Order: sequence, then C-alpha cells, then structure tokens
Amino acid sequence: MITTMDQADAEMVELFRQAWVVDAGLPAVYPNSNAGVPKADTWAHWGINYSGGRQTSFGPKGRRKFIKEGSIIITVFSPLGAGSNVGRQKAAIALGAYEGKSTPGGVAFLNCRIETEGEGTVDGSNRAWWATAVVAEFNYYYLR
Repeated sequence: MITTMDQADAEMVELFRQAWVVDAGLPAVYPNSNAGVPKADTWAHWGINYSGGRQTSFGPKGRRKFIKEGSIIITVFSPLGAGSNVGRQKAAIALGAYEGKSTPGGVAFLNCRIETEGEGTVDGSNRAWWATAVVAEFNYYYLR
C-alpha cells in the first residue's frame, strides 16, 4: 500500500519512464529527469494534477485510510505537418504505460484516453508542434 504522495508519484512516473524512455527510446521531460526541452522531433512532457482526496475510514493514528485522486497528463509533441499521425502513434505508447495497469503500491488507473489538442509553440524556438494529450485518471489508498 502507498505510504506517501512521493511514493505514489515515483511509481506513476516510473511506469511512463519505462514505456517511453527505456522501451521506446524517446526523450521526455518528467520529474527528476534533469532534462530541458529535448531537441528531438518527437518528445513528451509528463505532468500530474491531484484533484481530490478524502478520509475513508476512522481509527487510531496509522490506521486511518485515505484516498487520493487525480490525473496524469502526458503531452506528446511532434512536428507540425505529419505531426498528428506521428503524435497519435507515439501517444499510444504513453497510453499503454497506464491503460489496464496499476503500480506495485496500488495506484490504479482508469479512464485512460488520448485527446488531440492541436498546434502551438512551447520551447521558445518558434518551432511549431502538434500536441497530443494522453490522460490517465488515478486513485490510490494510503494509511495515515
């Protein structure tokens, strides 16, 4: 069972890192990666948003159960032009990191999906990117 938010965050980002960076060999920006915006044609940004949480049981300290909920949002950037096709193909890698999976500590992923966002510039170079978002909602229980 998860014991801290830091543990949950580390387990969630590790699923992405394993699928995207290690297995697919693609660059990404994610917590503790010490990377700036990659110069590659296709890359991703991993982010997390906690949206809720509540106490689910009573008891003595260390035995009270809480739930945390939120979303992981991975934005896949690909070059404008063929970017929407490339972005969607690469987004499937990020989606596969979470869809139907859970972490060793018990973070469960649900309602995982690909959402196409559109074009824009993000790195200050005036380079245009196609952005495709992958969203994975999550929840986990922990004791406190």
